[in-house]
This record gives sequence, structure tokens and C-alpha cells, in this order.
Amino acid sequence: MSTDADRLRKLVCDAYLTRERRNIYTNTSDRQYFFGKPRSVNPGYSDCSSSVDRCYRDVTGVQIGSYTGAQIVSARMKDLMLHLNGQPAEPNLIKPGDLLYFLGNPSYPYGVGHVEMVIREGTASAGLIAGHGTGTGPTVKNLRDYCASRFKAGKGLIKVRRVIWDSDAPIVTPPPSDRYPLGFGARNLRFGHSGADVRALQRALIELNYSVGHWGADGEFGSATKRAVIGYQFTKGLVQDGIVGPGTRAALERDVPDKGDPIVVLPDDKGTVRIAGGNAWIRTAPIADDAIGHRMTVARNGSAYPWGGHTSPNGWQMVIVDGETGWISGLYARVE
Repeated sequence: MSTDADRLRKLVCDAYLTRERRNIYTNTSDRQYFFGKPRSVNPGYSDCSSSVDRCYRDVTGVQIGSYTGAQIVSARMKDLMLHLNGQPAEPNLIKPGDLLYFLGNPSYPYGVGHVEMVIREGTASAGLIAGHGTGTGPTVKNLRDYCASRFKAGKGLIKVRRVIWDSDAPIVTPPPSDRYPLGFGARNLRFGHSGADVRALQRALIELNYSVGHWGADGEFGSATKRAVIGYQFTKGLVQDGIVGPGTRAALERDVPDKGDPIVVLPDDKGTVRIAGGNAWIRTAPIADDAIGHRMTVARNGSAYPWGGHTSPNGWQMVIVDGETGWISGLYARVE
């Protein structure tokens, strides 16, 4: 018997398949256009993580994270099962819409580097998955065969995660913070303010190529941030008062590319990372041969952050910054 959750899962899969082999692979900001640019017009743009995130956002309103490193630790999903010799441990429990996470990027938690969505449930031989790893996609493939090929290549399955559980249906409600998609707006921001909302504002300005000073998004609304706000207000024909009220916020929300919802992680007493040896940047991902994380904020010497419980192969430590995951070089970080 079909349940409300089953019907919602089917809507997600049906929406995903509308873009089968119609999108161009990209990991730029264009990947927000999964459903076409403009919508429903070929081509669309996506990669593996953005394709599943945009699909879930469109159908359910749930934002699971904009990259695989965020999705695999996202509190918006729950782990369904681990793997057994590269295959889902209990394939009979898999449902459409479930997400399979595979090895591929040692800089991310668990070494995750790729995600595929279950399109059709059934026995391991009958199950189908779809994802967008390169070229034109997404493409549909056999679940068992694909898992076997990745396992043989040393990039096997890590775990299966589920977004829609039976208890979630028929409505999946976005969190209240979705009222402010850029992370600020609950108060008018001005010179002298500080906090996570100021840091979110600064990130938005940096995204639009406005300088907020040498330390970047440090959460302090100083003179450089005020100059950036005034500069932006000037270009948009707004009142140039340096105050981010409803008008300026609405303009920023229209202009800043949508890169998906930041993963929210709550500290769970894994430990503390102490900053020692000088000020250092916290980045969205460790700097490695194949990845350079974007700057999030500056960690000042002597400050401390909750430890995220993961250390990259080259020694970077995961930290929790205002509910988001970030990474800092082990040269400046000491886990306590």
C-alpha cells in the first residue's frame, strides 16, 4: 500500500528524471540551474551533489547541502545503512529517493566524493540509481553494477542516507531560518554590529566582489564592511546609508547566486580545536592537491571552536563555525 511518504519520494524521483541527459556538468555557480537556464529550457547545469540538492529543494523545500562533504553529515538526513563489500548492506530496505554516498575526495568527511539517487527500488539486480558525475547527465544505471565498479576502483560505497522518512510525510517543513536564505535579516545591520548574521552579510558581499577588509568575513561590521554596503547600495540605486535593512537585504537575495543551504551541525562534545601559532583562515574545505576551500572567516590566535570530529589526510581539522562546518590547517589547530 502506497503511503504519503512513498508518493513524495516518487515526486522527487520523477522530478530528477525530467533532466535525464539534458544537463551539462559543471561545478561553478551555474549548477544552481538544475532544471534549466531558464527553467525547463535546455540545457541545465549540475554536478552530482547539486542535482540531488536542487531536486529535493524544489519538491519538498528541504535543503540537504550544496556539496557531498556537507550532505554526508547533514542533520536533514538520517543514515539508513552502511555497505557490505561495496554493496548496500540491506538492499531490500532501500526506497526511491535514498542517496548513496561513495568515496572520491579525501578532503571531505569520510572521504566522500560522489552521490547517486535511487530511482527504482527492488532487488540489488533490479535497482536503478541516477547521478551526474561528468559530461552530459544525469544518467541512469544499475545499482548493483555501479556499486561493484566503484568498489573495484577503490571508490566504493560509504553509506546510504534517507531524506524522507514515513514520519515526515505528507509535509516536509523547511526550518524557520529559511525565511532569511542568506543568513541575515532578522535585524537591520549597521556599523558596530557583530555576530553570525554580520558574517553571512560579509560573505554575500564578498560573493559579489565587494571587499570587506583584510580579514574577510570575520563577523565584525566595521568601516570596510560599511563601505562595501554603501558601494552596493550605490550600484543598485538604493539609499546609501550603510545600513542593511529590508530593501538592501532583498536586493542581495536577488543578486547572490544560490549555492544551496549550508549544513547545520550541532556540537556534540567531540572536543575543542584551539588556534595556536597565529591567526589563520577557516575554509569550506581543506587545501589539497585537488581542492581549495573558499575562505569562510578568520580564526584568531588563542580562540577555540567545537571540533567536527574529522581530520583530513593532510592534517586539516574540521571545526563548527556558527552551525556550519569549516576546516583549518593543522599548522594552527590543536585538538583538546
